[in-house]
Amino acid sequence: MSVLISFNQFPGDIIIYDSHLVVYKHSLDLILYFVAGPTENEIMLSTALNALADALTIVLSNPLEKRGVLENLDLVLLCLDETIDEG
Repeated sequence: MSVLISFNQFPGDIIIYDSHLVVYKHSLDLILYFVAGPTENEIMLSTALNALADALTIVLSNPLEKRGVLENLDLVLLCLDETIDEG
């Protein structure tokens, strides 16, 4: 059984789902997710997710959308790797 709790006080959405902390961000036709253990800091996860979204927007030179991400998957994966490096 899953428990769904939403906190609307942070930029982006944070939920607890099946005892995992999930931070997600909507952008046009794309949703970015970070999933972590329940003891992780949700503010840090939200900040990291926002940093990734901002970096992808700069690298892709457009708002985040599925087509742009798929066409530039190498750059997207590089940004993701650099965001969660050593983490």
